[in-house]
This record gives sequence, C-alpha cells and structure tokens, in this order.
Amino acid sequence: SSDVCSSDLPIWGLRPGVSEAEARLPSEAAGIAFQLTNILRDLGEDLARGRVYLPAEDLERFGSPPETWRDPKHVDAFRAMMHFQAERARDYYYRSEPLASMLSAEGRAIFRAMSTTYRGLLHAIAARNFDVFTRRIRLPRWRKALAVLGAWPAKWGWV
Repeated sequence: SSDVCSSDLPIWGLRPGVSEAEARLPSEAAGIAFQLTNILRDLGEDLARGRVYLPAEDLERFGSPPETWRDPKHVDAFRAMMHFQAERARDYYYRSEPLASMLSAEGRAIFRAMSTTYRGLLHAIAARNFDVFTRRIRLPRWRKALAVLGAWPAKWGWV
C-alpha cells in the first residue's frame, strides 16, 4: 500500500488491506488537529509578527479581533474564542482516532506519540486559561518521553 494518501498527506504507511480512501478523512483530521494546536500555542508569537492564522469569521463571531487579545477588558471574549478553538481541535483529534488502526506498526507508533504530545499541548493551553502570551507553552521532557514510551508497544506490533 501507499505511504501517501490521495490528498498527499503523509500517513506513515497503511496496513495491508486499508485503502487510501479509508484513511483520507482521519489523516486529514489528524493534520488539522496538530496544526490547530500549533496555531493556538503560537498565537502570541505569531501576533507579535503581525500574523493571525485563525478564521476571521470566528474572531468576528466572538468579538475578539487580534488587537484586543492582550487587553484585560476583552479577556472573556478572547477566552471564549480560544475555548471554541480548543473544542474544535479536540473534535479533530477524536475524528483522527480511527487512523491508528489503519496504520502499519511503525506508523501507529509515530501517530500515537504525536497525538499524545499534541493533545498534551492542547491540554496545557487550556490549563493555563489560554494564556499564550506570557510564556511559550511546552511539555516537560518527561511528558514527551512518556509519549514515546507509550508508543513503543505499537512500534513492535504489540498493540
């Protein structure tokens, strides 16, 4: 089977018998979940560079234009918008879950490690009440190591 979905998303190798068409939607969901998590984590850094990667209609819907994000008077609107984006990312993670069973053992291990790491980042963002401005949100090395260790059984085909 192919190492690339028909949408050109790399998905680390499919198990025999799994079609690219079956894997397309969950692989796209994984890519969106990972990217949205990155966008949320890097919001402060990107804003400082004059960049905003969130949909304008969401910013408008929540009354949270970028110029108000650091203003304490607008923190509730900002947090509501960020909560919405975090829930959106969680939904994409949920929709990506079937991908694990479609991947080769090595691909499943990579996917599990990445998914655990990025979900951990999303959790850390929410746990900091969406404060992505005062310092960069990172996972401690021990959490990253646990994600890799947790993926090890998949690499050897045990799960």
